[in-house]
Amino acid sequence: MPRKGAAERAANYATKFDPEHVKDMFEKRKVGMLGKQEYKINELAQIEDGVKAALADEEDVTSLDYPYYYDFARQVYRLHSKLPGGKAHDREVRILIDTWTSRNLDEKILVKIANDVLGVKVPGGWK
Repeated sequence: MPRKGAAERAANYATKFDPEHVKDMFEKRKVGMLGKQEYKINELAQIEDGVKAALADEEDVTSLDYPYYYDFARQVYRLHSKLPGGKAHDREVRILIDTWTSRNLDEKILVKIANDVLGVKVPGGWK
């Protein structure tokens, strides 16, 4: 396959800045983009509800700490979405737990959130 010439590349680049082209591209993708966004928002809301329920069972957690546990859950969710399993996944989850434990969150609660709310198996330690 022959390479594109400089003039063709420049023309394609210029097309990307044409307002009508940009509008057409967004219109074509709009329905799919909105559907995906709605799905992700609902999924994250369910996760946050699960975290809130898990934290309600704990006596030592103050409401000031809730946002940190939500952030941990979002990070595990993002990791699990990009890297669904394997040794690298397990190590990354362990790193997130250790990171948030070093920020004075309870490791037992973090593991509970990962296991019960997100369905992510938490490895016991470093190997």
